[in-house]
Amino acid sequence: MKEKVGIAVIGSERRNYGLGRFIVNEVNRHPNANLIAIVGRNRPTHPSLSGFTFFHVDQMDQLFKQKNLDLIIISSPDQTHFKYLKTAVDNGKHVLVEKPLLPIGMAELENEVSKIFNQADQHSLLISTNCQRAFIPVYLNSPQPSKYLSVKIEIGIKNSKEDIDTLYRLLISHPVSIFVKLGLNDIKAFHKITHIITATDSIKISFMYRTIQGEIYLKQSSGIQMANLELSVDGKTTFISPVQDSGKIMTKYSEQNTIRYSDDLLKISIDMIIKAILNKKNSPLISNIESIEIFRIENLFYRVFKTFLNV
Repeated sequence: MKEKVGIAVIGSERRNYGLGRFIVNEVNRHPNANLIAIVGRNRPTHPSLSGFTFFHVDQMDQLFKQKNLDLIIISSPDQTHFKYLKTAVDNGKHVLVEKPLLPIGMAELENEVSKIFNQADQHSLLISTNCQRAFIPVYLNSPQPSKYLSVKIEIGIKNSKEDIDTLYRLLISHPVSIFVKLGLNDIKAFHKITHIITATDSIKISFMYRTIQGEIYLKQSSGIQMANLELSVDGKTTFISPVQDSGKIMTKYSEQNTIRYSDDLLKISIDMIIKAILNKKNSPLISNIESIEIFRIENLFYRVFKTFLNV
């Protein structure tokens, strides 16, 4: 039985919300992972990324000639995801894609993406979206809501605020991945979707999923670090909020009275796909079908949002 998964990371030193460097660190520490190469437009300069085999993005054909390469982790800017995803699957590799799977608003690619997923399924390849907040309902063992579901996300800002469109595209994957994990995965069941921009820094989205009332709040604030998230299912609220401790950001599950460091969630996502590659009885945090469901629902909400902005 195969004992290690060969991995290449694309976008290891991406800036502006990039997780590439942290992904490399987690892969390098995993006992069942072999970091074969990192890929980018420029050779990484951060000390933690030194010493690894490097391929320029124009050398992808050379990358796929590497022996024992099993998994491509894509952490490059989202506008490059389709190209790298298709290339990886065409070369018979599993893929973990940092959220979003594709840029929000590219629903016109849905048919092409569906072909890629069909191709992956035919060859037993995994395509998983790395949206770590999807672990929350798994960890809490949350039941599917019967009446009400709310997700509130407040992201911290350092200097200037994101414009409202960027804020939307930056954060929408989090609540949608949680919805899908809670069983709200039928795109045809979403209706009565409305948006309210309460200020230049916040959005409220209301919708119905069959008979379930749902709400999403997206907000940016200078008063917090990283991102606060509050999940409420049928009126039962569990707060998940980062707090500072010895220089590390922690995620606190108040109802369970437990704490996980934010890098633990990344570790879990990487660990789950590695285990799923090594043993088909295991599953990644977000499965192939869940990845494409998240993509479709994100774009459904975004289409309504763009229509709302143009009114």
